Amino acid sequence: MKIQKRSGKVVDFDEVKIEIVLDKAFSDFPEIDTKDVKKAKSSIVSVIREDAALHQDSDDLFSVEDCQDLIQSTLRKLGYRKVANKFKEVREERAFNRELAVVFDT
Repeated sequence: MKIQKRSGKVVDFDEVKIEIVLDKAFSDFPEIDTKDVKKAKSSIVSVIREDAALHQDSDDLFSVEDCQDLIQSTLRKLGYRKVANKFKEVREERAFNRELAVVFDT
């Protein structure tokens, strides 16, 4: 399975990267049981795999943005609204920092 990075480069899908992102997202919420975190990570990776499989032709590649959208919406569907909000906040901050980097690199 392939995923398109922001740079346009197409790479193999790596679920470990998603698990790392989710570990970071859940780390701010130590009250959430480890078993629940593991179950949520598994569910989210499954949803992403299913959706990415639908976008495998070269005209409609699954992107990093698609992946992040699914993470955020699936966290909400699973009842982890606070985690989804934190994920969104960090995502927006990183997007802003990328934009700043582009502005100051020119």
